[in-house]
Amino acid sequence: MGAKFYLPIEHSSQLNGKDVTWALFESPVIALAARWNLDAISVAGRVDISTGDRLVTDTLTINGPATINAHLVPAYDLGFLKVGLEAGFSTQLTPTAEGDGKNVIPSATLEIKPLVGFGFGAFVERKVTHGTLKTGIAWN
Repeated sequence: MGAKFYLPIEHSSQLNGKDVTWALFESPVIALAARWNLDAISVAGRVDISTGDRLVTDTLTINGPATINAHLVPAYDLGFLKVGLEAGFSTQLTPTAEGDGKNVIPSATLEIKPLVGFGFGAFVERKVTHGTLKTGIAWN
């Protein structure tokens, strides 16, 4: 089990002669992972959940999508080399926007749909003197 926490990023600049100030607040990510081993066979799994980032300006607040990512990684150790497969799933819930109605597009006109993604991959891994070499191919 683990978590990642981010510090906010603040920025000010000029855009078309106007001062623009914004802040980005990245949401924490909570992760739960497990691994099962039986001799040369192993199966690992991981789930990451994030509540969504938030971008704040003087006139607009955009709440980014909450995300859920899940991965399943079975592998077999041949002794001199480990081979494995990976399957992953990711989904994002719809983001929202709020503003003063003068300088931004109203949230009713935002047509951002939830996203769903799948990915697959294969890899080979070999232990070397002070580490591991791993290479593979992925599709998502």
